[in-house]
Amino acid sequence: QFGVYGNSSAYETGAIVLEVSGDGTTWTKLDFAVNAVEGASPEWKLAKIDFTLANAIDYLYVKWSSAVGNARMDDLRVYEGQGGTTVDLGQGGTTATLEVSPLSLSLGNAAGATKTFEIKTTAAWTATLSGSGFTLDKTSGTGDATVTVTASAANTETSVKELGSVVVAATGVAESKTVAV
Repeated sequence: QFGVYGNSSAYETGAIVLEVSGDGTTWTKLDFAVNAVEGASPEWKLAKIDFTLANAIDYLYVKWSSAVGNARMDDLRVYEGQGGTTVDLGQGGTTATLEVSPLSLSLGNAAGATKTFEIKTTAAWTATLSGSGFTLDKTSGTGDATVTVTASAANTETSVKELGSVVVAATGVAESKTVAV
């Protein structure tokens, strides 16, 4: 996520452009929202851009340009955000991967029984529950994680009961992984 302070109404007119690149040659324009800055003069605005890179890259190049002569920018910040729009810089870097293990869990018969599975990725991921009788301690994140699966009720039957599955998907990875519960 970028946060940029600027001093021109050009933010609202589209005269200010912020672009990113993975190689310093091919540029992708980022759209941004503009907000007034509390306590600052009316000319200063805060532009926020929330995005996720489709692939991990070694370097992120940033280019700022303005079609008006008096526009200025200050305090460019890059920090972890909430995901936002996926930006595919289309070159360089490492293709995101997704590994999940184990792909099958047996919770046991007691209510509250738990098991975990591991997610290994450099990308943002989501875990979608399908079925009933169990919960997940987390359903999204970025990077490696351990997800705890908890049985909601006791299994009073004498046979193994299939409760459902968890589908794990990661940004920039075509194939999702499924964990049977």
